[in-house]
This record gives sequence, structure tokens and C-alpha cells, in this order.
Amino acid sequence: MKATNDFAELQAMWVNQKVAEVSLVGKETQIDSLLGKLKSLQLHQDRMNRIKLIIIILILGSSLPSVVTLGLQGNHLYFVLVGYATVIVSVISFFTHYLRNQLKVSKLPFDQSTEQFLGTSIHRLKKQNNIFKKPFLFFILGMLMGLNLLLWGILSDIDLVVRIQLHGVSSAFLLLAGFFGYQFRLLRIKNEVLPIVEELIRVKENLSKD
Repeated sequence: MKATNDFAELQAMWVNQKVAEVSLVGKETQIDSLLGKLKSLQLHQDRMNRIKLIIIILILGSSLPSVVTLGLQGNHLYFVLVGYATVIVSVISFFTHYLRNQLKVSKLPFDQSTEQFLGTSIHRLKKQNNIFKKPFLFFILGMLMGLNLLLWGILSDIDLVVRIQLHGVSSAFLLLAGFFGYQFRLLRIKNEVLPIVEELIRVKENLSKD
């Protein structure tokens, strides 16, 4: 509730300050609508992030006993633990970077001019979209390394040819999961983020012409 109140205060302060500008007279509704869309996007992302965090904790926490047991059975606990640690580090690193670079309306420059505010908002949204470029690639590579170290330790007593096949199948499955996850994210960006970016750019360009 406090976060909502804080945003309402910032929004009221910014709108009241900016409508005094000649270029914004008569455009209060449009500015208010943009702020509302930015806040709605952040609230939706925050809900999704909480769900993702719970799922990650449940999966990693519940899998640890089984991973250790399988590693002990294969007499290669070291590879299992290093692989599991690599997976955890990859997940935490990416998720932390993911959260740090997501839009936070409260951190937008409400004290700056309208054009600066719009420009910063556009930059923040584009920066958020860039999470699923190089950072996502490094995340998948880290997961691949961790997975294969895990398998190397767990499958140590299995025939080499079978092990290679299992490594290949597991790696292919992870890459496919990453690919479809990436495509799903692009679809969400297209439907949820890009329309707001385009509207912000359009308003900024109109202000520049006035």
C-alpha cells in the first residue's frame, strides 16, 4: 500500500509540475495515462517475478537431496556438487541482473523536464529488453556447463556411449527450453513493452515539434 501511495504522490507532483510547461498544456490526460501504463507494467512484472522466485527456490531446494544421493552412488560427488553450484550461480546471477534492470517507476526522474523524463523512461524499457540478449546467452551457457558436470558425476558408472548420448539429449533439451523461453519473452516484449515504448517515443517527438 505504501508503494502505491508513494507512486501516486510522485505522479501527482510530476503531472502538476509538467502541465505548467507550455508544451504540455491540454495534455494532462495523455501524460497521466502513460504513467498509469508504466505502473501497470511494473506491477505485472513484480507479480511474475515473485512467482518465478518461488518456483526457483522450490526446484533448487527440493532437488538438492536427490542430486547429492545420486552423486554419492556414482562416487563422483565432487563433479555433482560443482555442477549443481554452477547451476545455482548461473540462476542467481541472471535473476539478480534481471531484477536490477527491470523498470522501477519510483526511480524515474520525476524532477526532470518532460522530455528528459520520457527519454529516461524509453531508455529504461529498452535496457530491460536487453536482458534477454547477451546476459541470457551467458545464463544458458552456465546452465549447460552445470548440467553436464552434474551428469558427468551422476552417470560415471554407465557405458561411455550411453553417457555421451544422455549428455547430448539433455543439452539439446536445455537449449530447446532456452530457445522457446526466449521466443516467449520476445512475444511478451512485443505485446506488453513495445507498445508503451512506441507511445513514449511518439509523445516525446510531438513535444519536440511543439
